[in-house]
Amino acid sequence: MTGPWDGCLGRDKNAVLQKFLDGRPRAFAVAENDVHICGCIVEIDETAKKPVSIKSFIFPNWNEPMPITPQKERELKNKQALENAKSAAKSAPAAENARDTRCDISAQSPIARAIACLKKILLKKYYYKK
Repeated sequence: MTGPWDGCLGRDKNAVLQKFLDGRPRAFAVAENDVHICGCIVEIDETAKKPVSIKSFIFPNWNEPMPITPQKERELKNKQALENAKSAAKSAPAAENARDTRCDISAQSPIARAIACLKKILLKKYYYKK
């Protein structure tokens, strides 16, 4: 058998039990927790056509977590990278505190600030043309 241990043939056990008890049709949600695969390995003697040994298995063993799949590993790495980026952004100075590099805002009057901005813009355009 395969599927979640706390389910009924891979479906949520509560919905299956309710269907059994009242006989009314209902949707069966897929069970998701505590997934295991159980089976047996039978070694057969080819000439005698009889079993030589039989061994049962459960994967993963009891009280062991499922191995991490490559997809889950990528998701964890992406989540960790996102958390690292967020913490780096918090430690960096805020944009409100940073000085505006496009214009010289140290000038006192609004007209002087506008002239300083225009000078920088014109100088950039002149130098980028070359």
